[in-house]
Order: sequence, then C-alpha cells, then structure tokens
Amino acid sequence: MVNLGAQVLVPDLLTRARAEKADAILVSQVVTQKDAHLRNTRELAEAIRAPWPKPGRPLVVVGGPRFDVTATEALGVLRIFGKGTTPGEVASYLAHCCGPGGTGQPGRGRAVGYPPPVRAPLARPLRRSLVDGAYVLGMLGDVATELCIRTDGDESLFGGYSSVAFEAPVRAGDVLEATAELVRVETRSREAEFTARVLCRAAPERSASAAEVLTEPVVVVRARGTVMVP
Repeated sequence: MVNLGAQVLVPDLLTRARAEKADAILVSQVVTQKDAHLRNTRELAEAIRAPWPKPGRPLVVVGGPRFDVTATEALGVLRIFGKGTTPGEVASYLAHCCGPGGTGQPGRGRAVGYPPPVRAPLARPLRRSLVDGAYVLGMLGDVATELCIRTDGDESLFGGYSSVAFEAPVRAGDVLEATAELVRVETRSREAEFTARVLCRAAPERSASAAEVLTEPVVVVRARGTVMVP
C-alpha cells in the first residue's frame, strides 16, 4: 500500500496509481464544504474511466463521515465506507477484491463485504461409528490454508482457535463440508469463522455401503481462529 498523504489532486493520484500498477484506489474525503467530497469523487471516477478500459482498471473505493453509502452508482465508485468504519473492515474488503482469486466485486460475507466462504467438500469414511473432533478440526485447518492462499498468496500458519463448539456428532461414512469465512484482517494475521456440516450420511441399516443425501445439512462444528501470514 502507498499512502500519498493529504490534499492530493486527482491528476497526481492517477499518475501515481498508474506508476504503481495499482489494483485499487482508496480515497478518504473529510473536506465536505459545498459538497467538495462529491465533486472530487465524481471527477476521480470520470478520470479513471477514460485511460483505463476494463479489465485492468483499478477499483475505486471512497470513505468519509458525510458520504451516503448507498450512492455508489451515482458517484461511479465500487464501494463507499461511511462514519464508524474501521481500518480492518476496509482492509478485509480490499483483500477480498484484490487478492488472488478476488472478484473485484463485493462479497457475500458480513456487513462490509467479506469474501464468500471457501468450500472444500471432503469424504473420509472411517471404520469407527463416531469420528473424534480432532479429525474435523484438521479439515478446518485445510480450508484456512486455502483461504489464505486466495487472499494473500501464502499458505499461512495457524495460530490457534479462540472458540470451538461441537454441535453434533460425526459418524463414519459421513460426507463433510468445511467452510471458512474471513472476518478480520490485521497486518500479519487473519481471523476467520469456520463451519463444518454433514451433507450425506451413511445408512448401514440398508447395507454396508449405503448412504443418503440429507435434506438439510447438519452443522457439527463451529469455530473461530487466527492464522498468520508473512
């Protein structure tokens, strides 16, 4: 990230963005006299469209206490952050849009557009009737690795779980889905919420290999943990 400081003119901002091959331009507007924040934002959006045809055009994100967060289309920007937004929320949003595999569009996550869950359906039938919880936690570690590869281009190192809740048993022969959703981004760490669900369940009463798709997946584990990245 390159910080250009305060009172930067639109032409200077675009020149630096082109030189840096920027993926996104983030502008904070606190001067609002005579709607200066709206005029400056429209000027930036218009100026960036002409020299930067899609694809390859930087994403334009603005923020400030006087913005209407619903006016993205009117101002020609991708996202507007209003009063009370934290730096972590903005960082999470940009990590989703600009990271490896990023869509350049708002995600399906929580209020500030965190990325959609990373899904990793896995089928690992075991011979015991019940599966221990450590096995499921191993799956969550796998999707945490995939999540960080997508957002940071690095496999990461799992720091630990802040909470784990085992809500239902896992049985041998179950087909499990593990998901990870990014909820907070810090300089060296990423916090995620994890969910493991049973999608299909063995039906040994019919035969040794019989199974059926559940009408409603069963949540077996919910957890929250932190991973470290370079």
